[in-house]
Amino acid sequence: MNKLLALFWVIIITGTAFIAITISKPDGTEEAEITPPIDKTLSELSEKIPGENPPEENNPQIQEESPETFAQYIAKGDSYFSEGYYEDAEKNYEKAAELNTNPEESLNAQLGIVKAKINSRNIKEAKEILWTISGGSAETKYYKAIISILAKEHEEAKKYFKEIVEQEKDKDEKTELAQKSQKFLDTFDIFSYYKEGDPLFLQLLLSKSLTETEENGAAIPLLFDILNQKNNYRDAWIVLGYAFLNTNKAKEAVDALEQAKDLNPDNPQALFYLGLAYFADGKTDEAIHYLEEADEKGYEPKEHINLKLGDLYTINSDFKKAAERYESVLAENQENLDIFVRAVWLNIEKLNNPKEALKLAKLALENHAKNPMSHNLVGWTYIALNDYEKAKENLSQALSLNKNFDAAWLNLGWMYEKQGKTSLAKASYKKAYSLGKGGSIGNLAALRFNKLTKQELRTYQVNISAP
Repeated sequence: MNKLLALFWVIIITGTAFIAITISKPDGTEEAEITPPIDKTLSELSEKIPGENPPEENNPQIQEESPETFAQYIAKGDSYFSEGYYEDAEKNYEKAAELNTNPEESLNAQLGIVKAKINSRNIKEAKEILWTISGGSAETKYYKAIISILAKEHEEAKKYFKEIVEQEKDKDEKTELAQKSQKFLDTFDIFSYYKEGDPLFLQLLLSKSLTETEENGAAIPLLFDILNQKNNYRDAWIVLGYAFLNTNKAKEAVDALEQAKDLNPDNPQALFYLGLAYFADGKTDEAIHYLEEADEKGYEPKEHINLKLGDLYTINSDFKKAAERYESVLAENQENLDIFVRAVWLNIEKLNNPKEALKLAKLALENHAKNPMSHNLVGWTYIALNDYEKAKENLSQALSLNKNFDAAWLNLGWMYEKQGKTSLAKASYKKAYSLGKGGSIGNLAALRFNKLTKQELRTYQVNISAP
């Protein structure tokens, strides 16, 4: 399940990096990307045959070394930070700061500590460190602005954001920090249009901007403050749930989004994020239930909910529904080749429908002719249809575009295996393993290679013992 959770977190963060909420003011609270395996299910990816190792390798476990250099400590801190382990991130940034470094590296380490403390909600300590940093780098100003928002010193925050944007006024391409700063300035401008000037509404708008700029840890205390003052502010519960989701706090996300749902059971956004939160908490049935409800209540964009439900149905082994959802996505949008991979895989491996798989694979080829994966999908479906001549033609085309494409070598091995050409099959699997070692393709190639080797051994043993 951990691998599946990691997979779905990627989907949450990269596929839903926005909040589809029509934020309402407090007085209006009544309204308001897995690459699936080519040949196996998600669960089968992690299967191993006891006592077997991949060809020519024993796959020893690699011992993780402790960081020693500044760059290693920073990298380790960044890794922990991205996974939501802020205390561990802070410890590594502190180790980096202890080393004799140049001013730029020292600033990098100090800002790492500040960011970790903000996301651990140690705002006071973060401020103490930040205001001792000399110089006026854009990143220093940016985090001073974030802390100013939390302190409700809005004019101070705007001053820092404006300085960052002003530094780049003559540049055609703005840095990410300048773009984020402009987003906050736009938020302040939007609030200025409202005559009532309700401070809770401004806090909610700023909280939403914090989540949209990936400052989820900073958004949480601001949202707590809103809800302490008005506990039935539904949109604040939704944004809080989303912030918890993106800081890997699944149970807290469920609690927050359940509150939002109770305030308005028909709100599709609350139901959608509640479904994601339940999956992050390892409860796929509940996740499916709420995502289906969100679909019934008209959640938009439809593509997102079809994609999420397709993934969940796959994990729950409801392959027919999964394929239907993926194909609904492809009917409207053919840009994402990964969705073609999932749909083709389901139709070949789980639904025994290679004709439908071929139709989808050809559609993928029409839209992604220069991508070797689309040729590989067509070749794969022809193998399932036992048309080996066309299969080899398309797999060869895939390899002409990328001779090191592990998935094409894997399917070439499968084609030879089905034809009874064991030596060629093993050679192809070995090539796929060497190219995809450590990944799903490499693992599957190793299993198939070993399976053929065992079959050969059994045949040999039978032959020498015959009378």
